[in-house]
Amino acid sequence: MTPQPFSIDTLLERAAAEDASDLHITSGSPPLLRKRGRLAQMEDFEPFSPEETLDLLYRVLSTEQQKRLEIDRQIDFSYSVPGIARFRVNV
Repeated sequence: MTPQPFSIDTLLERAAAEDASDLHITSGSPPLLRKRGRLAQMEDFEPFSPEETLDLLYRVLSTEQQKRLEIDRQIDFSYSVPGIARFRVNV
């Protein structure tokens, strides 16, 4: 199993390497990859606790984005992993 904590970059790099169209992160569940329309569990990851899920997200959000998320309860933004890709994010 992959030790936690780790960065969102690790998950996104894996999603790109596996040609996944989406990465789904939900507390209480291991991350899921959408490949060819089907969800596949990333077997080598433990389920995320609510704290780990929030920490993973907050490490890539600016202070302003964190405030917006807390007020609006949702946020859309883009995130780039240099040398890999730019990703669209919805929380």
